[in-house]
Amino acid sequence: MKQILLFFILVVLYSCNTDDESWRDINGSIATKSINDTNNYYFDFYSLSISKFDFDFQGNFLSGSIPYVSSYMNIDGEIFDIKPELISKPIWVDSIIINQVYISTFITFPDGVDKNISTEDRSGEIVLKQSGSNKMLSVGIVQKGSIENAINIKLTTLYANHYEFTATTTYPVKGDVTIRVPFDIYNDGGEMKDETVQIIIAKNTSTGSSIMDYNGCPLVYYHGDIKGYRLYEGKIWSTADNIYSYNFVRYW
Repeated sequence: MKQILLFFILVVLYSCNTDDESWRDINGSIATKSINDTNNYYFDFYSLSISKFDFDFQGNFLSGSIPYVSSYMNIDGEIFDIKPELISKPIWVDSIIINQVYISTFITFPDGVDKNISTEDRSGEIVLKQSGSNKMLSVGIVQKGSIENAINIKLTTLYANHYEFTATTTYPVKGDVTIRVPFDIYNDGGEMKDETVQIIIAKNTSTGSSIMDYNGCPLVYYHGDIKGYRLYEGKIWSTADNIYSYNFVRYW
């Protein structure tokens, strides 16, 4: 009798340790369902989100929304969140942020998109995997190519020791662009080095100017009128334009 009871206990313990769940179907026969069945997993984009990123050539995000990913496992009505894993990304994307923002809902966002110095658009995919089911999900990413907007610098002598610096672009700028141009001035008695003029080209215009007046400065006061100047390569100090890239037509 004790041997029969021991055998019964072992059978019960074995049946409790299995990873499968048994139940009777509508016909009364025994069926078995594994909790690792991939049908229990959900991994897809949230219905109202986009499934592609758009960036300008400078790496700024253009789209108005970001992809939301739903990722979870459903076992008998109980939901278990599963954070997606990053499998691959374009080499020109530094890293990918994957953060949970709600129950079973995650955002996936590129962090640090390199500037596209080519005039051609480039595209790639961010590939995610759901652990447990090994389901895969990809998010497209497109970055616009740059459009060059050339800058011409001109210096005009208005009258003695009084200069106007003008910057002109090929196309009207889409946001304020600030340019700084370094230069030296000199006369027979000496020189003033490392001077800088700042020029602002306002949004929707293609020309900006700035005036530098050296009348009364020590160089002119003690040594007479300026005889000449040396211009150096300018710099884009700041820009609110995310449409164009800028380069200078050589003037120095």
